[in-house]
Amino acid sequence: INKLSQEVFENLKMKDTNKAKLNCEEIIRLDPNNIFALNNLGNLFALKNQYNEALSLFNRVLTIKPKYSLTLINKGHCLQKLQKYSEALSFYQKAVKINPNINNIYFSLGNCLLELKRYDEALINYKKALKVTPNFYPAYTNQGNCLRYLNKLDEAIISYKKAIEIKSDLVN
Repeated sequence: INKLSQEVFENLKMKDTNKAKLNCEEIIRLDPNNIFALNNLGNLFALKNQYNEALSLFNRVLTIKPKYSLTLINKGHCLQKLQKYSEALSFYQKAVKINPNINNIYFSLGNCLLELKRYDEALINYKKALKVTPNFYPAYTNQGNCLRYLNKLDEAIISYKKAIEIKSDLVN
């Protein structure tokens, strides 16, 4: 299983998702409760927009290890893609309680809250995202969107300008 796990990493690095999928399936055949393989196979399904299949695998992982923050986030991403924002939000919130320093978790929380039109809460999360990753321009862009919806146009412009400053090709 260790050799197959290494092959999964190598195949993912080389963007060979078909081989990575086969490796994960073989690991699961040998060890049906291998959360590494189940989680990665779920991610591979999500990459192909097969969110229900991915969710089924993430649910299996969470049955085995309910507080596995990586899978909580992955499940949140799938639910968000399915436009189930309230459900996604609850999984992101569980993950952030377990590990508040996960990269981009606050951005994902902000995006769900933005979709739910909870702009003040979304803003708080975009600010937290920028504390974790200061030059993450999408957080500035979405922060600007929230401010615009809240009719705080001067502040929105500042956020948009910061996003453009970080990622100058946004204007092209």
